[in-house]
Amino acid sequence: ELTLQQPFNDWQRDLPQALRSDSLQLRIAASSDPGELPDTLAGRALPLTIDLRGKGPTPFELRGRLALANAPPWALQLSEAQFETSSPNLHLGDWTAHQVAATLHFDAYLDRQRLSLDLRPESLLRVAKLSGPDLRLERLSADLNDLQLNAQLSDDAIRDWRLEGASTLTAQRLSHAALHPQGWRWEGRLKATEERLELDGQVAADVGLRLPFQ
Repeated sequence: ELTLQQPFNDWQRDLPQALRSDSLQLRIAASSDPGELPDTLAGRALPLTIDLRGKGPTPFELRGRLALANAPPWALQLSEAQFETSSPNLHLGDWTAHQVAATLHFDAYLDRQRLSLDLRPESLLRVAKLSGPDLRLERLSADLNDLQLNAQLSDDAIRDWRLEGASTLTAQRLSHAALHPQGWRWEGRLKATEERLELDGQVAADVGLRLPFQ
């Protein structure tokens, strides 16, 4: 077991204050089952279980099965992973979120060239209230079950990334000066890169209005 106080200050400096951890607690234990492995780890993986907990304004816990390469080139796979976090308040630029809670179930792979992350069923984001310039969303929820993140790495930095998949976003109440306050729901597919965001789906309002949204 390893506990770090004020960990990785240089790395955390790029994060908003509300997302920085005051301490990290890491538990790693040996396991007998590495699970299904990619070719890059087959026959050379050390099977482990991992439990990582962060304390601070936004506490979190990460649990899962870890397969770690026991010789170069290095690689790791995290499977049957679960990430949970919550925060009473988050301030990001002009936006403020209250009572944020997220639970993500996923599988991930990382080596020197690439990163992949596949979200699994029951991956959810909940926000009691999200406020921004001229807009307020209440009881916001996002179903993230089918999202996939893929990134290319170079010199230990992300050079190119893509996020895509199906998602559902629901607000029990949306308030804007140009709209009557009511519930809205968007359902469809998204594709996001560093350069652009593409949405292809349908927006529906409580009054029965349905519009394509692209």
